[in-house]
Amino acid sequence: MPPEGLKQELKGAYKTWLNQDVVWIITDEEAKSFKSLSNDEERDAFIEQFWLRRNPNPDSPENEFREEHYRRIAYANEHFAAGKPGGRPTAAYLYIIRKAGFDRRSPFGGCI
Repeated sequence: MPPEGLKQELKGAYKTWLNQDVVWIITDEEAKSFKSLSNDEERDAFIEQFWLRRNPNPDSPENEFREEHYRRIAYANEHFAAGKPGGRPTAAYLYIIRKAGFDRRSPFGGCI
């Protein structure tokens, strides 16, 4: 474990989350903030807040936005990735982003 205050390199699930799961919906500012975090506890809190900001119904225990996003990723991986998860061509990108009405430039969660 690095000394207190030093940034750890992104590994495992955190690297996958940033580089595959949310790569098309996270803002540049959010990605920069996520990369600057010092430990996994901060990363977990960031991810929780990331999805909460996008939740269309904050009072619901379910996050419809997150569920639909991961459903679309699964569909795109199955139908557009030629057997390579994360290797999504333009058709998959359009399916995940356009069909759901995402706009990654939006500071308020990417929904338009």
